[in-house]
Amino acid sequence: MDLRRAPHPDAKVEALLDWIYHLEGGEGDPDLKVLVFTEFVPTQEMPQEFLTERGLKVVCLNSSMDMEQRNRVEYAIVGDARTLISTDAIGVGFNECFT
Repeated sequence: MDLRRAPHPDAKVEALLDWIYHLEGGEGDPDLKVLVFTEFVPTQEMPQEFLTERGLKVVCLNSSMDMEQRNRVEYAIVGDARTLISTDAIGVGFNECFT
């Protein structure tokens, strides 16, 4: 089953949203940043769409992006984007965004 075309998001993505809300409440920080790893580029699309539809600012990072695109993602996550969905392409340079 292609999750990107599923009529309803799968339980893992719904649990992710619940977890994000739980973290916000526990930390008392409505601007909390969240990093989500996924193994494949195509699996970034469905959670990004699901979370965006629920009002979260989400950006994705993967190995198919050039340096300019990666810089835009970094700028967004340092700014108002709250969730970064990444493959293992994240690299060391993004550590500062989450500290």
